[in-house]
Amino acid sequence: MITKVLSGLKLYAIQGGSSQTFLDAKWIKFLIKNTPKNYKKTVALNVLALSPHYFLGEKEKTKKSFLIREYKRNLSSRQLLYKYVVSNYITPESDVMDYGCGPGFLAKIVASKCKRLYALDISDGVLLCADTINHRDNLKYLNVLKNMANSIPDASVDLIYTFAVLQHVSGKLVDNIFNLFHKKLKGGGKALIQVQLPDPNWKTEEEWTADQSLMGKFKYKYGLNCFSNTLSFYQEKLVNNNLKFHSMVEMKELLPYSFDDIYNQQLIIAEK
Repeated sequence: MITKVLSGLKLYAIQGGSSQTFLDAKWIKFLIKNTPKNYKKTVALNVLALSPHYFLGEKEKTKKSFLIREYKRNLSSRQLLYKYVVSNYITPESDVMDYGCGPGFLAKIVASKCKRLYALDISDGVLLCADTINHRDNLKYLNVLKNMANSIPDASVDLIYTFAVLQHVSGKLVDNIFNLFHKKLKGGGKALIQVQLPDPNWKTEEEWTADQSLMGKFKYKYGLNCFSNTLSFYQEKLVNNNLKFHSMVEMKELLPYSFDDIYNQQLIIAEK
């Protein structure tokens, strides 16, 4: 019980004003912005390790070795996603959007292969970390909650991809996300949408909200939400936002081996 309370307090301390905005607390943004340039990358890596999203697994003998291991794991897994999934949908002249970019490992790789990349997330803190660790001149990090996506011209993007994002947002927000996709995609533009379909190990949003205990409410507001939804749920949301469902494929059919939960999940391909 004490461990759960301490974990909950840590999540509260790193969040901003909105649910799921990990690493958006004011002290985190102040820390990264005011760290001397020579130490920024080290500080950014340590900040990422505070989140339930990015740096995972058992701790190493030293904090430094743990951060190095997780940096390499994030980089190698995103290299696989680029090589076996995203690369099939872009050219050197493509304008691309990464929705839910996190620390920017995949965004930087894709940006090196396309004309322009817009990387969107909901946390200023993680975007500052991303720009510190994974900066490129043709890569622009934007906060979607602050309407910074408005700086992306409408009907200008050839490809949008989103990995490890949709399973963490509510049904209402899925509509908002797909509406943004429709607004920014060119006619004929594609969207690669990784999702989690129903699974015994994953709760639905209704099951999460049904827990009205004090701990249940706290976890729903400050913890990492993990929802499963049906394929028909996503198909309906696509239709509601004028996007066409093209197909769905198991991620394990695309990737050479398992590296995290994404391997056992699904990829929806949609288009405008």
